[in-house]
Amino acid sequence: MEQKRNDRAVFFDLDGTLCDTLADLTASLNYALRMFDERTCSEEQVRSFIGNGLKKQIERALPDADGQRRAAVQSIARAHYEKHCTDHTAPYAGMPETLERLRRRGYRLAVITNKPHGAAVKILETLFPAGTFDRISGHRDGAPLKPDPAPYFAAADSLGVLPAKTVYVGDSDVDLMFAAAAGADAIGCGWGFRGAAFLKECGAKVILARPAQLLEVLQ
Repeated sequence: MEQKRNDRAVFFDLDGTLCDTLADLTASLNYALRMFDERTCSEEQVRSFIGNGLKKQIERALPDADGQRRAAVQSIARAHYEKHCTDHTAPYAGMPETLERLRRRGYRLAVITNKPHGAAVKILETLFPAGTFDRISGHRDGAPLKPDPAPYFAAADSLGVLPAKTVYVGDSDVDLMFAAAAGADAIGCGWGFRGAAFLKECGAKVILARPAQLLEVLQ
């Protein structure tokens, strides 16, 4: 018998979408940079580095360093972040309430992020009520990163939903490309790390000004 599929599902990015993680990301990166006597970065610089995973973040912070040095900085930054990823991180105003209302309406919720899996799970399980998300998919070593659609397909399959019947909510060009590659609709977050103007330039058709607007759009 063919499995019945439920198309009431919304997938989310994490950084700049569900939570403001910028202060903790900056603190961990700068901790590692100081260990190697490298110049530290401002929050605005780190904001521009985020989106393609930790390895790429380190490359952007150390464009002139060799691979071995970058790998060492990455290892320290990752370990520090996994211990301190909830020191200053918080959900955006209105996001927990919006997620709760989506669940009440029967939507299944998942998170797909390029953030290391352990840190993603720690943040979401610490800052949101138990059972908020049906699936949390962070990056694991050796696995593809967004915008490769493989993580989207895996999440959709695990929840028994068709990607084309879902939406992906994110704040960056990477998120828009990710949704397009998976054949899903994208919804942009104007409050995120890139901003509404940037998302519009990247072709976003729907851009939210606040989380609660997601409920209106899905109707």
